[in-house]
Amino acid sequence: MEQVSFFEHDGIVPAKSSSEFLALTKMDCREILALIDIEMSRFFSGTDGWSAFSCTLKSEFFAELIERRASTQYSTFEPFRRECHSKNAKAYLSNFVRRWIAEVMRIDSPDLHERLPVEFRAAGMPIPRNRHAKP
Repeated sequence: MEQVSFFEHDGIVPAKSSSEFLALTKMDCREILALIDIEMSRFFSGTDGWSAFSCTLKSEFFAELIERRASTQYSTFEPFRRECHSKNAKAYLSNFVRRWIAEVMRIDSPDLHERLPVEFRAAGMPIPRNRHAKP
């Protein structure tokens, strides 16, 4: 039996191009990913294991995965598509990316995942600037 990775889902055909989402919505997943990396770096400053996970977030591979996932959601899920054209589109996409990062972190770095605020993990809400991970 073929192994299915976390990034593949039965019944969903990956988008033809990762830039398709950017062209359709005028929203740049890479820009949002960079802002979330800054937000998480401030929260996890000085925490063991964060620098390795941060390198993952900054990788071209990870950015491509985020873009493909957003593009696939856009092409297959009507509520996602509708939200991407609403007045709150950037906040909606940011929440989508945060939840996605939290799920990857749950699998790859469970110790860091446990330190994330519940609001970030469950709802994709931003981490307040004055909050920091407990050592």
